[in-house]
Amino acid sequence: MKYLPFDSITYRTKLKEEEVKKRLADNIALVNFLGFRISDADYAKPYKGTIEGNSFTIRRRIQYRNSFVPRIHGVIESDFVETVIRVKMRLSIYVMIFMTFWCSVVAIAALGVSIVGFAKHSFDPVAFIPWGMLLAAYLMTILGFNREKKIAKADWQRIFEAEIVN
Repeated sequence: MKYLPFDSITYRTKLKEEEVKKRLADNIALVNFLGFRISDADYAKPYKGTIEGNSFTIRRRIQYRNSFVPRIHGVIESDFVETVIRVKMRLSIYVMIFMTFWCSVVAIAALGVSIVGFAKHSFDPVAFIPWGMLLAAYLMTILGFNREKKIAKADWQRIFEAEIVN
């Protein structure tokens, strides 16, 4: 398990570049720049996003709420023998901004409560609440991200008949 909500994965497949692009298109519901589906026929596809030439930006379509679903950015590269798909997974920029702001506020509160406790030379169990909130936010982020990342990795390995290189 990775301890930060970022990951880089390289897939290697014997499929030709055109077949990889076709399989990619078969599994992605294309959306416009506002995030709306382009076609109702794409409703059953497991991913949504955009494809531009040899690169794509997608995320998994889920039927439940998880703000920590990875945004997947990938590039397809081909040589004479095999095709390589380089993928980077990260949190949505909006989720990163919100979590950074929220954790910063709670961290300042945690430090303030701890400093006051040390200055008074007294132990108050309430001082652990902000530290617990920070730990809960971290675990929620990492576990939510890693759960969805694991599903996406397995999906792409199966779809592309690929092996993970790194």
